[in-house]
Amino acid sequence: MSDLNELLADIGDRARIYDVTEQALVRGRRRRTRHRAAFAVTTGAVAVTALLVAVNLPFAGPAPEPAITPSPSPSAVALSACTVAELPTPDGVRPGEFQGAAGDPTGRILASRGRGPVGPVVVIWTDGRPSGVVAVPETVDGVTAVSTTGALVLSGRQAKDGRGEVRYTSLAWVYRNGVLTRLKGTDAHGSGINAAGAIVGLVGKDPVVWQDATAEPVRLPKPAGSTGEGTMAIADDGSVVAPLNQGGHTRLQLWPPGAPPRPLELPATIDGIAVLDSYGGRIADGWISGTIEARTETTVHRYAARWRLDTGKIEWSAGPGDATTTNPQASNPQGWAVYRGTTGLILARGQTSVAVPAPPGFTSTAENFLDWPRVSVISSDGRTLAGNQMTVAQGVPARRVLSWTCR
Repeated sequence: MSDLNELLADIGDRARIYDVTEQALVRGRRRRTRHRAAFAVTTGAVAVTALLVAVNLPFAGPAPEPAITPSPSPSAVALSACTVAELPTPDGVRPGEFQGAAGDPTGRILASRGRGPVGPVVVIWTDGRPSGVVAVPETVDGVTAVSTTGALVLSGRQAKDGRGEVRYTSLAWVYRNGVLTRLKGTDAHGSGINAAGAIVGLVGKDPVVWQDATAEPVRLPKPAGSTGEGTMAIADDGSVVAPLNQGGHTRLQLWPPGAPPRPLELPATIDGIAVLDSYGGRIADGWISGTIEARTETTVHRYAARWRLDTGKIEWSAGPGDATTTNPQASNPQGWAVYRGTTGLILARGQTSVAVPAPPGFTSTAENFLDWPRVSVISSDGRTLAGNQMTVAQGVPARRVLSWTCR
């Protein structure tokens, strides 16, 4: 019963998300956004070992390796087609019961929360093959970040007595080298990790940094009256970016190492619609990726964006000409982003545009938007994508982890 409730809750969450998306899609057809700025091609502790059990696969984890610094040079990447495959489900793990997908910046290491024979597990794939299955507490609901050395950040929540009503507090863990460690702090949520193992996230509504999995959280300075929300990111040099909400609007804030924090700029309007919010993604190669949102009471448009780390200057894109709505699913600091087109998803960067196919037998239609694949991972070079697809057959929802290889 808990599995069914979880799946139905997920459908509800997706329905709320897609409701906004579908409204933007319909309005976007009536009024196609004409103003586009293409992305520039600038080159830019308590170890809970008792909970870690192998399920048919003895987890060794990816061997620690130096963080990979990919070249974002557009001349080195000339993509023309992407192929899709469902990641294999290890023996002992229930197929079709995965929740979310996260990956390291190279796209080599992917992870998702699934279900084993006796409870939740996290499945890890390396280069498309299962490399580990880790049993985790029932309170774990997903993987939020993966480092290039194979460390995972996990998220979850725990019910709390709310004086007659159910309330939840957030929980966070780091899994590294066979050890699961819960991050310190009340109502903690981790959302980013760098190659050195420093983690960023929230404790309550405050953005924080944990220098490692066993460290106390250190709160980042923020403007009075503002609160942290959404995904944060940390670069290998220690730069942190996080969305802060103040006065009902959310804007990205950058904390450079050894320098005062500063907000990242936004255009005042796009096609006459006020740009009010920005949300974060990743930091790498001197760029910050994210999303900006222009909206009125009846119109919402989202654009893939990136900011120069040194100047904070912004570049934004509405996607290629066949994108039906300015609602990017994911973007990376090198300028790649996935958009929704008239018949499917599109991977684009500058003048390069490649179709991102759905699995065989799947038909993409605007009316079937709930079943569209959701891309959550784009490798630095744009050659590897990963995400989920949820389908409902005969009233039974199923969630699969997909991977795309683009060449």
